[in-house]
Amino acid sequence: MKKQKRTRLLRVLTPILGLALVLAALGLYREYSRPLPETLEEYYRRLYPNQLYVGPDLDKVIYDYPQLLETAKAVLIVTPEEDLTQTGTGFTEDKSYAGTNPRLKYNFYRPRTWRWVTVLQVVKGKEEPGDRIGFYERCVLVGGVDRLLVREYESWPMVKGCVYLVFLDRDPAEGNTSFLAMPVGYGNGWFDLTHLGLNDPQYLHVLYGALRDLGLADRDSVTTPWTDRRFPL
Repeated sequence: MKKQKRTRLLRVLTPILGLALVLAALGLYREYSRPLPETLEEYYRRLYPNQLYVGPDLDKVIYDYPQLLETAKAVLIVTPEEDLTQTGTGFTEDKSYAGTNPRLKYNFYRPRTWRWVTVLQVVKGKEEPGDRIGFYERCVLVGGVDRLLVREYESWPMVKGCVYLVFLDRDPAEGNTSFLAMPVGYGNGWFDLTHLGLNDPQYLHVLYGALRDLGLADRDSVTTPWTDRRFPL
């Protein structure tokens, strides 16, 4: 009797498992047959198709690497604990709106989300590798199923599993919560080391300087220990 039950169960489960494997294979095929993104904007459009930009339009300072290294209070290589969650600040809800469109439901003024990261390497600062620290990113995620990524100028959210070089305006290790750290100079102080080749071309001189300082740049394709082999510089 038990053998018959097992046989019936296998007859039911085998097609289901086979279908699951086929769907997984199709998903991998679509992912790896799809042309690679050529910019950070394209990369993030795939992750967050629904986006809104909310200023400010800045007369920004573009630092070179020595200036940025001097300006930043902490320069760290980090990886986030999780993807961007809907825990940000810097917006209000329009109570008079009864719909679900997040573009109409919320008013945004200073989008900020606190991100916890693990420190992998320290270029400047009081941190140690392995430390857990936090800093703000200039973006928020709202809207439930119709999620909307709201970001300020040149600001992108870190992605779980990826690695970043950040130049912070405060040193999180100092522990003074009245001065919460953010990247210096928007895109000028934030670099994706996993998708190295997608970083903003106008800031590559800073990235090259940092990689040379870390002993990671050479004459051929530039990579780091964390770079996806498909995205060298």
